[in-house]
Amino acid sequence: MIELVMGDYMDAVDYRMAGEWTPAPGRAFHATAVSRASVIGWISASEEAARRKAMHFRSLVAKKAGQLHDRPGVLHVGYETTGGNAVEGLRHRLNAEQMRSFESRGSTLEWVYGNYLTPEHTTARLESAALSETTATYPIRGRRHRQPLRHHMLFLDDDGTPGSHWLR
Repeated sequence: MIELVMGDYMDAVDYRMAGEWTPAPGRAFHATAVSRASVIGWISASEEAARRKAMHFRSLVAKKAGQLHDRPGVLHVGYETTGGNAVEGLRHRLNAEQMRSFESRGSTLEWVYGNYLTPEHTTARLESAALSETTATYPIRGRRHRQPLRHHMLFLDDDGTPGSHWLR
């Protein structure tokens, strides 16, 4: 609907839309008539916001690391991403920086998996939501890691090629 109203839709932009329209029968995300629509969009490219998100990432890991008691373990931290490779690349670098200095303090935590989830916009009749997921692995300092884990890249660059260059 945003693309219809504005003429374009960019995945990296956060939008808010309001208005009055008649939903299409059986397709709530479509309209048969629009009487009024208003759309605003914004992008957050603040490095300070990215740093705070990385500190939040670290605090989530610290809270949950205590759940691992007597066996080596892995934590998964998932969050929505919409900023594209440049924004998410910064976020990944800051998360990696936080994990390099993280001390597990008695926990058996060995790895943290950052699960970056990107919403996909779909118009399929029986699908209301879809996600692409990229996983970045962060080793915990002071642990013996048997083998390096490979990253699974799903984000695409503007030319349609996998955006794996920023998660090595």
